[in-house]
Amino acid sequence: MICLAFGAAVCSIGSHAFPASPMSYALNLKQYMANAAEAMFSVSLSLELQISGLTKQGGTMFSALTSRRGFAARLAAILPGLATSGAALNASSASPAPQANSGVRKLDYDGKPAGTGFITPLIVHNDTIYIAGQGAHSHDPKGEFPMDIETHTKKVMDNVKTLVETGGGTMDSILQLTVYLTKIDDYDGMNKVFKTYFPSGGPARTTVAVAALPGNSLVEINCIAAIVKKG
Repeated sequence: MICLAFGAAVCSIGSHAFPASPMSYALNLKQYMANAAEAMFSVSLSLELQISGLTKQGGTMFSALTSRRGFAARLAAILPGLATSGAALNASSASPAPQANSGVRKLDYDGKPAGTGFITPLIVHNDTIYIAGQGAHSHDPKGEFPMDIETHTKKVMDNVKTLVETGGGTMDSILQLTVYLTKIDDYDGMNKVFKTYFPSGGPARTTVAVAALPGNSLVEINCIAAIVKKG
């Protein structure tokens, strides 16, 4: 007699008994299938001998199993199901990853969880750092300093540097950067300060002029960088 009891404490095939732990079943699926085939073949041979005896006596029982070929066809239909069941059991036994381990980290300027604010200054995902647009007052909303492009560019680049390093990168690992200016006439003054942060060569950069920026900043910069050091 053949008994296949998936999901039970024990799965028995003929005289063979196997533990039905989902994880162990999935990991040892190949061996289970080999053992199952061996057990089924033994049962098939036994049935064939019995059927042969019954046939000689004129019996008609088990007419669907009177040949080894017919039983082999049944076995071929069963084995793919074993593989599918093993894969399903393995998938169902895996614990779902908690939200905190989804791979996306939203951080503040100090590298701490950014909370529920609608703008996140720093996001880290898949070894990549994403920096939100930084204005002169982004990290110092009440700060008072001169309204010139050199001062504003230095404030912005200091913010960018802080965030990139907090995320595990360096200024040299910045891949792409976009500069927004409220006046295109400030282009040269911005470049004068900007180039001091990239002595080894700058990133791929785009510069555009816009009508205005939040916080009365003369310049705003966002960027994408690669992680080069693990925290």
